Amino acid sequence: MQRLDFQDALDRFGADLGRWPAPERALAAAMLREDPSLGELVAEARRLKALVASTAPVRAPAGLADRIVSLAAASTPPLPRVASPPTADAQPRERLRAAEPQKVRRPGER
Repeated sequence: MQRLDFQDALDRFGADLGRWPAPERALAAAMLREDPSLGELVAEARRLKALVASTAPVRAPAGLADRIVSLAAASTPPLPRVASPPTADAQPRERLRAAEPQKVRRPGER
């Protein structure tokens, strides 16, 4: 594990190394023994987590999702009309003929 891998794992799994998957936790512990400066990264992640936890949650205004969906629906162009595939009421032979592969002729073949 490189320093950038350690930082990535710290971002993904958090500052509590006990919650990391076992293989990453073992590598992180070894890296922390070898490079004590990595402890500062862990301490910074803990401070950031505490800061985020201490702030009040932000709530979206009532009806925001409905307004977003309405605006998106109003700005979306209609889909082009296309022919539908054969239905069950078509004659079986016609359906089979339409599904038969076409023979490919090679150059010089008749």
